[in-house]
Amino acid sequence: MSNFVQASDFESGTTKIPTTRYSVSELQAFIDEQEPTILRHLLGCDLYADFLADYLAAPTDEFSEDRFKDIYNPFCIDYSCGILESKGIVYLLKHLILYEYEALQEVTRRVNGFVKEKNDNSESSSSMQAGIFDLYNKGVLSYGAIQTYIKLNPKSYDYTKFNGTEKQYLTWF
Repeated sequence: MSNFVQASDFESGTTKIPTTRYSVSELQAFIDEQEPTILRHLLGCDLYADFLADYLAAPTDEFSEDRFKDIYNPFCIDYSCGILESKGIVYLLKHLILYEYEALQEVTRRVNGFVKEKNDNSESSSSMQAGIFDLYNKGVLSYGAIQTYIKLNPKSYDYTKFNGTEKQYLTWF
């Protein structure tokens, strides 16, 4: 079960996913699978376990520790002749989950194998035309900002368990 993002978070805005009453449960199952994986890669297994435990222990779906509030919520700080900005973990999750979901929609698994849908009145667009690389890169921007914030640790929080993996931007070149 996902804790931070639900299928209903993809009903409007730039991360809207067209769904039917039958596909919502499929989308939620996909979110449930992707959310912990993304957060484990962001924070590392041990820090993610502490992050989730702090969130689940609070009775109001908030964090009790400031170190987790600071990386969960959006932030913007001046850093090394630039700006370090995260739009928050929910934003990051929505964009990275949507990228993964959309990447899988191009090909569908059927009983007789993988198929690519073909319509009489339309033509499939490329991933570049669909803008899914842009979705991914927006998520990676917040992802990198959170990891840099943890490494800088401007408030001297205990992030000693941090062991996240970096993500790179997607390009055609």
